[in-house]
Amino acid sequence: MSDRHFDGRKARLLADIESPTPDLSPKGSIDVQIVPLVSRLNLHADVVTTSSCSGRVSVFLEGGDSASRVSGKGEGGRWLYVSHDPVDIAGRTDSELADMMVGPAGARNGSLVPTAGTRFVHFKFETMILHILTRDRDTAQAILSTALATGFRESGIMNSSGSPMVAIRSNGLALDCIVAVLDADGKVQKLVSDEYIAMLVRIGNLRFEENDHRISKLTRNLEDALFKSKDEGEGTGKEKTWEDKEVRKARKKEEGLKRQEEARVEHAVLDESDLRGKVDGDEDEPVLSRWMEAGVE
Repeated sequence: MSDRHFDGRKARLLADIESPTPDLSPKGSIDVQIVPLVSRLNLHADVVTTSSCSGRVSVFLEGGDSASRVSGKGEGGRWLYVSHDPVDIAGRTDSELADMMVGPAGARNGSLVPTAGTRFVHFKFETMILHILTRDRDTAQAILSTALATGFRESGIMNSSGSPMVAIRSNGLALDCIVAVLDADGKVQKLVSDEYIAMLVRIGNLRFEENDHRISKLTRNLEDALFKSKDEGEGTGKEKTWEDKEVRKARKKEEGLKRQEEARVEHAVLDESDLRGKVDGDEDEPVLSRWMEAGVE
């Protein structure tokens, strides 16, 4: 994609973000938790965000076709509960939390033999995901390296030719548990206890905390990687960019070896100079004077 085409696409995407019309996501707008990161990235000339989710907890009923039961989407699939914030558990009993998540569903009695048509209800925690369109491969690689070093291990570059797209994501905090089933009458029946569902809610809240921490860390690291900052020495005029920990370790090692070699060469030159001083006649007098001053005859 040419620079002109990238600039045109960025302008259209930014116009969509700023439009009061809801976007295509179920929520209809960018999650407030990720707005600072998205806004900062979009100030960079070679970057524009395309889609994002700050992370969410949800209870999802599978759709009616086999593809939806694998992908979590499809005809008839719907959220029974979804939130991009931790669940407010203050003052609520386990039963109240379970009803909030799944609804006032009854408990299913007996064992379940699933079939191809069985529709399950999942309790999910999903971490932040962010797609970033870049002008060139170098920019995409800088973003990817930063994301990987920050802990978003499942990140990658899509469409490496033209304008690469970076997908930032991590499955380390993800959670997906089957908690209920839709019976033949179209009613939801719990497969686990209220206490178990309440426990999942509390686990989800803990993972929200870690997810927010990772978003904050990613925001700082991308700031360093994409927006150059002044070196620590004020007024030096030098600039630096963020670098991966392993890259920095290798660079420091190389600089240390270089300093050792420079010191070795310097000492060799000094030793050679000292040797010449002992041989040259014009050095005898200063040496004799030092001996006399010390009382040596």
